Amino acid sequence: MKSTLPLNRSGIVGIVVVIVLVVLGFAFADRFGQTSPTNTDGITVTTSIFPLTDIAQQIAGDRITVVQLLPNGASPHTYALAPQQLVSLQQSAALFVIGHNLDSWATRAATQTNTPVIEVDEGIALREFGPDDAHEHDHHDEPHQDEEHEDEHGHEEEEHEEEHNHAEGVDPHYWLNIPNGQQIARTIAARLQAIDPTNSDTYEQNLNTYLQQLNTTEGELQAAIAAAPGKKFVAIHDAWGYFTDHYGFDLLATYEPVEGRAPSLAELEELRQIVLSNGITTFYTEPQKRSSSAIRFLEEELGLSIDVLDPIGGAAPHDSYENLIRANVENLLR
Repeated sequence: MKSTLPLNRSGIVGIVVVIVLVVLGFAFADRFGQTSPTNTDGITVTTSIFPLTDIAQQIAGDRITVVQLLPNGASPHTYALAPQQLVSLQQSAALFVIGHNLDSWATRAATQTNTPVIEVDEGIALREFGPDDAHEHDHHDEPHQDEEHEDEHGHEEEEHEEEHNHAEGVDPHYWLNIPNGQQIARTIAARLQAIDPTNSDTYEQNLNTYLQQLNTTEGELQAAIAAAPGKKFVAIHDAWGYFTDHYGFDLLATYEPVEGRAPSLAELEELRQIVLSNGITTFYTEPQKRSSSAIRFLEEELGLSIDVLDPIGGAAPHDSYENLIRANVENLLR
């Protein structure tokens, strides 16, 4: 008869420690973004937001681990890094960011860890916010109307106001059309090849495969758009300049004149007139802002139905960069 030996006290403690570490590992991954499957070469790179994560993973494959800083569902305009995330950055060969004040929290953290920072806008024609954009973005120096407001992570937004003022005047949402996404992929691929030249051919092959995949998606979207009239819409804030310029939609107005700043009474009246004169029936918010007071106002006062456009993604049905762009186009065509 087979016998079993009782565990001694140290053995039990060891098992408990292992279980706790595993649980904490899953909790950390869920709370602080996501990580690609562990690579075989021990190289890690970091990204600020989900679209960059997915693009980098498409190219890196299983050769490089990709760690995402912004938790899925959080806003890049107000996020503050947790101390634990600095540990990940210290072990990273590079940090890929959007730049232009959208993810400065990541760039600042990288300077503390001496991690190389790569803004992925190389080769992209950047646009500036200006008087032709919905609700002019000339209010960069105006204070937030709420004296104190906390984001979903408990951090006061006023501490991060520089993140969403876009003080340079450059619109940072340049990833929101497929040709720009393809250029981002080229920039990331070139950097991964420099970091890991041994596997340069693999990254080149992965890049070419991904570019072809995005070409197919772009062709399908353009065909769908050609079969439907251009749509006018209103949204929570102006993240959609590159998207509308490329795909032919027309953003008429936004609820927030500047990301994170409540509108004045005059701006609300302007929005109401635009809605009425253009026969707008739907307002597009974002996943992070579905339950805000703005949404209640738009439903109750303007009689608008509420739908969602997602600039960041990270969860189904926006669980890849490709699906993110496709879902937003298809949502506006409905």
